[in-house]
Amino acid sequence: LFLEHKLLYGEKQSPGAYQVLKASDLDLAARLFPTLVEGSQTPDLTVITYGGMLPIVEEAIQFLRETEELEVEVIVPSLLAPLPRNTLLQQLMSRPAIAVVEESHHEYGVGAEILAMLLEAGYQGEAIRVGTDPVPIPAARSLERQVLPDKELIVANLLELF
Repeated sequence: LFLEHKLLYGEKQSPGAYQVLKASDLDLAARLFPTLVEGSQTPDLTVITYGGMLPIVEEAIQFLRETEELEVEVIVPSLLAPLPRNTLLQQLMSRPAIAVVEESHHEYGVGAEILAMLLEAGYQGEAIRVGTDPVPIPAARSLERQVLPDKELIVANLLELF
């Protein structure tokens, strides 16, 4: 099952500063569907996101880098199920603060699963999920904008970690 964000079809993407995160030998699928990483190797904050939220998260992170002088790392898994569990754990367990940003409900979603995985592995840092409230996401673009996380909401939530 592939989930694609329809608004990204017309967008041209380049890898930019993103690199492929070395996949754990225990995550066979992670070698086929690589996880991308960009940013500081010793971050103050690690943000995990995917799909249509990536451009908005990149704006929020650029703002935090410029105004708050935070070292931020971005992780973009290409595969959500099964999660590249061991690959993510290798990268995340030493991070002081982790946020998962998604454009779906922050409850019961990918972010909840990633943070549960971290807690089960003994993660001791700060963590937060950013997503929509548990309401239906409207089809009308004007109403959808009122529900989905935007740059300002993401920045405000990420700053709560400090």
